[in-house]
Amino acid sequence: MIISKSMNERLYNDIPEGDLVRFIQNHLVGIGSDLTVNGLDADVKFVVYARVEREDRFSQIYLAAEERMFMADYWRKGVMLANGASANAEDICKSLQSWIQNKCSLSTLGQQFSWVSISKGSYEIEKGNIVEMTWTNFTQQRHKDFPELKDFIIAASQNPILRRYYPFTSMNTMHFSRCTGYPYTSDIAYVVPRGKGMYDIRQKNETLATGNGAMAAKFIADRIPKHWGPAIDGTADDIKNCS
Repeated sequence: MIISKSMNERLYNDIPEGDLVRFIQNHLVGIGSDLTVNGLDADVKFVVYARVEREDRFSQIYLAAEERMFMADYWRKGVMLANGASANAEDICKSLQSWIQNKCSLSTLGQQFSWVSISKGSYEIEKGNIVEMTWTNFTQQRHKDFPELKDFIIAASQNPILRRYYPFTSMNTMHFSRCTGYPYTSDIAYVVPRGKGMYDIRQKNETLATGNGAMAAKFIADRIPKHWGPAIDGTADDIKNCS
């Protein structure tokens, strides 16, 4: 579905003054929820949007552009685990109450709301296996999507220090995060392919060295402070708060 960039009064004529935030807030109050709804800054007008957040969970609500449909996603610790859409705003609000206020499990969310789709791998993520699951994906599939990173992915996956951190790609580069949710940390060096199995090793856009996959993996691992623990479930903000 296409996300609506502006309020379609024909499809959503029950939303007073086109205010989605107030509309969702009123529905939440109506079902007995004490959750609070927020929106974007007043000068940001590229999408119709509302957000509900509490502690480590949040959801974003959008409107479909070509049919009446309320769309929501379901996040925990910076990772989107599910999404869904319903033409009934009250259904959306009840799902927010279950997910954010009642802190239900993914299986309960899916059972209560048949229109919610649980993202692939989310059950493993819920169990705390996101780092290992992501590394498995990198070694089995991601190197096929980014063949120029293959040598480095193989070397990094065999390095016990790097294996403790959450791997992710950005454009054509490969990074490591000390947390598993977005926003990720950026305090570990990353690689940029140069071709023919060679990589620039960079940090804060400064090139530190150039080498093959094995050399790059060792170089990055050796620079990681020994007192750093493995990647935590959470976001870069959680790392800062623990510093």
